This record gives sequence, structure tokens and C-alpha cells, in this order.
Amino acid sequence: MSAVTRARAPVRRRGFRRRRRPRALKVKLMMRRPINQLVAQGIMPPLKTPPAYFEQRKQLERAKTGDLLKAKIQRRPDRQELERRHILEQESHVDPSLAERQRMLKKARLADQPSINYR
Repeated sequence: MSAVTRARAPVRRRGFRRRRRPRALKVKLMMRRPINQLVAQGIMPPLKTPPAYFEQRKQLERAKTGDLLKAKIQRRPDRQELERRHILEQESHVDPSLAERQRMLKKARLADQPSINYR
């Protein structure tokens, strides 16, 4: 018997999927956050505010944040200043096998020095 058997497609019951959809929709609607919470989080515009004003305000706030970040980046100290404050290590031309030992010696030397106020 070398008859080729075909895999049967699963039988669909028509009423089963129709009954699940409204129930799933109800569950999802119950899980949805209330509109006042969405407004408070800035996801949706307030009910009495036109959406155009909301979008414009959102764009202005974003531009303001961008400007603040650009100003902070411009005021950032350069590498030499960070090395002077011992925030960054100075670039050295030491063999990598000795670099750890050198770093430990520098750390010990700094610990022995009296504290300095860098402000």
C-alpha cells in the first residue's frame, strides 16, 4: 500500500471565532488607559484644545530641549581640562603590560597628596 495520504486541513467551526472576538475586544477596551491619563502623560491633546496647538506645543518643547542640550555640549570641558581634574587618564606611550601597574602607582600617588578643591 503505497497510497499517498494528504494531511487534512483542520476543520473550522464557524461560530467559535465569532464568539471570541467580542470578548477579546471587551478585554482590550478594559485594559486601555483612560483618556485623562493619556492627556496627563502628553500622549493625547486635552479635550478642549485643538490638535494643531498640541502638535505645535510639542514641537516647541522638543526644540527647546534640543537647544538646551546643544548649549550643554558647547560648555563641556575639553580633554585637557578633564585630564587636569583626573577625570580622564592622560594618554601615555607605555607598553600595555605595564599600563595597569602605572595606573596603580598614579592612583597611590594621588591618594598621598593633600586634597585639592577643584571648584
